[in-house]
This record gives sequence, structure tokens and C-alpha cells, in this order.
Amino acid sequence: MLETALKGLFDFQKFEQNKALQDVIDETMARQARKEIISLSDEMLSMAAGGVRSLADEKDRESEK
Repeated sequence: MLETALKGLFDFQKFEQNKALQDVIDETMARQARKEIISLSDEMLSMAAGGVRSLADEKDRESEK
């Protein structure tokens, strides 16, 4: 999903030439070239998401006290 969104933004940039968006694209491409960006498997994502609580959950707990 994220990959599709990024491809859409990159294609949009070809026609718009937005400076701020180009800066984001350049930084993303540089980070990918330096191997700072990796693809996560579904298993890795499920393990990471399992321990993360949202701010909404925290607010609900605070309001119950």
C-alpha cells in the first residue's frame, strides 16, 4: 500500500515539479541507496504491531480512572 502511494507521488511529481515534494523524493531515494530503508515481511510487521498501543487506547485508559 505504501509503495503504491509513493509511486503515485513520484508520478505526480513528474508533472508538477513541486520543490518540497522533490526534496522528500530525493531524501527517500538517497536513504534507499544507502540501504537505510528495508522492506518488512508480513511476519515482521505483525510482530512490531503487536506491541504498539495507539494514543486513543492510552486516552481511553486515562478516562476510565
